[in-house]
Amino acid sequence: MIRALEAFHNNGYAHLDIKLGNILLDSHYFPKLADFGFAQRFPEDDVFASKDFRLIGTKHYICPEMQEEPLFSGQAADIFACGVSFFILMIGDYPFNSATKTDTKYQNLYKKNPLVFWKKHSRAKKRF
Repeated sequence: MIRALEAFHNNGYAHLDIKLGNILLDSHYFPKLADFGFAQRFPEDDVFASKDFRLIGTKHYICPEMQEEPLFSGQAADIFACGVSFFILMIGDYPFNSATKTDTKYQNLYKKNPLVFWKKHSRAKKRF
């Protein structure tokens, strides 16, 4: 998965909608990245204006910069979404509803309080 994303980034593109629904398995159970509908060629400095991309992606997977900052890195946004995907695969729940300062679970990461973050997840009902 990471190698596919690296190849995509090395060719100058950001996916901008990495999520479990866009990761498929081939006949050998190797992950394949799919749905390039939001993909964009990124500028040389890899900086996008977030106002142009606020509605792109899926709520649980969108990086905080895309939601709260005027500029964001397409590559970093993709890596963030990969991290959320891996978290869901390991824990069986979303790490937060949205990566914003007002989200109660994300606040603990933002404020560097991982013990409370993990405590909240230990009480969560598994969604999957």
